Amino acid sequence: MKKEMKQLYLLSAAFVIFILLIVGVYIFNFNSLPISKNSSDWGALGDYFGGMLNPIISALTLIFVGKTYITQKTELERLSHAATEADKRSERATTAQTEMAKSYLDQIKAVDRNAKITTITSKINFSLQLVGIYQEEMTRLVNASNNHKTFHAMDGKPYMGERMLDYKENLGTLIINEQSKINNFIKEVDELTKF
Repeated sequence: MKKEMKQLYLLSAAFVIFILLIVGVYIFNFNSLPISKNSSDWGALGDYFGGMLNPIISALTLIFVGKTYITQKTELERLSHAATEADKRSERATTAQTEMAKSYLDQIKAVDRNAKITTITSKINFSLQLVGIYQEEMTRLVNASNNHKTFHAMDGKPYMGERMLDYKENLGTLIINEQSKINNFIKEVDELTKF
């Protein structure tokens, strides 16, 4: 900005010097002549000043127009470059946000998957405990049957003879059902852990 102001002052000073030079040359050449009352003489004076100053004014105007054009072109290039850089930064930011969103979704999916696996694992543990209880009950039942004693089941009811065999079969079915559930739970965990 200071450079441009300095150039403007220099051009203005040069313009004033040219005007003074033109007027000075005219006065130097024609100072011995009286001031004319003839309008055609004054027209010639106007033509003289116009003929001398118009090319200078036109040249200065052309210089200012060229300077303005170059300044605007430079500013447009700078703005274009800044806009391109802003677009690149915006694109990088958008890409980073997209990646963060994908990462966040992956984390949510992983947490959801882990919660499901934890739930299924709890179900497996519960089924394993039931199998253990049923197997213990089965062992007590077999011992009572081998010793020809009355068997008192975990529900508090006594079993003997044919009823003992029915109860044993019922326990076997319960154990098989729980083992089937465990196998299905294990398959669910396998499906969840596939990537």
